[in-house]
Formats: sequence, C-alpha cells, structure tokens
Amino acid sequence: MCGYRSRDNTTYYLHYHKYFKHGIPLPKGWTAYTCDLCGKELYTKFQLKDHKRTHAEKTPFVCELCGAGFQSRSNLHSHVLHRHKEEKKHSCNGCDRTFKTRTQLAVHERTHTGVRPFSCPQCTYRSTTRGNMRLHLVNRHKMPNTVARDIMRDMRPDVDLSLKPLWQQVASDTGELVLG
Repeated sequence: MCGYRSRDNTTYYLHYHKYFKHGIPLPKGWTAYTCDLCGKELYTKFQLKDHKRTHAEKTPFVCELCGAGFQSRSNLHSHVLHRHKEEKKHSCNGCDRTFKTRTQLAVHERTHTGVRPFSCPQCTYRSTTRGNMRLHLVNRHKMPNTVARDIMRDMRPDVDLSLKPLWQQVASDTGELVLG
C-alpha cells in the first residue's frame, strides 16, 4: 500500500497504521481510543491519558522559583532540575564541557565514542539519542509523531552504552589507544 513496515515486523503497528493513515478498519476486537474533548483518536490508553493532559487547565504543581505550573510532580521536578539548577557538576573528561545531569553527560560522551545506539527500523540511519531517532522517523519516513513516539518509548539501545570514551581506552603505560 505505502511501504510502511513496523520495527519488529509484527502486525500490531501495521493495523493501526492502516487505520489511521488509510482508513482501513481495525481487526475485530481492536479499538482506537477517542478523546472526548477534541475527537482525536489514539491507539493506546496511555496515549489518550497523555493527550488529555494537553486539555487540562489545572496545574496544581507550581515552581516556587518562577511560578510555572505543571500537571504532575515529576514534570515539576524535571523543570526545576533542568531550568533552575545552576551547578553543572558533571564534567566531561574528554573536553572542557560540564553538564547538570549524568544523563546529559552520558549523551555528550557519545560524541567522543562515536556510539550511535539507536537504529532506524526502516533504513541504515543510526542516532545518538531517542529524540533524534524520533525526528528522523517523522521527517524522513513521514511517520505520524504519535507512532514514532510509541516506537521510541519501546526501543532499546542496540549497543553497549557502557562503552568507555576514547580517552579512557588509552593505556596508561604506553599512551597508545586500546581498542578493546
């Protein structure tokens, strides 16, 4: 029909793709979840719950530093951590950059290791982050953002993320690069 293939070669995503993109009915017993506020159809209860938050006006979790409101405590915590935490205590040993979180440092270190742990299910493209892979799926393969987001939520890195950066692979006695 259009060449769409699911990343795991199962028919699960294919059925929803056909329904949302081509109007082909879902198999018997399958359902799309419809937002009662705007009519948007989603294919998991989790997506529907997540989507409904976009309609919520209540933001009971308020940042004491700037007054921004959030719908969940975890979103507030993430906001404070990334917007207001001044100290950048995670330093890269390969360059002079510092980061607020260990996760940001780990992602940055991939620029030194060359590790691209996320493989596109439809072509040979590889990415350093889930976010970049999601953008690739949406822009290159014209995948709906909701489908790409769900694929990325389930995607696991296909390489060992504990691979040491190049500067940590140098033998201390010879100064030569040790490749494994």
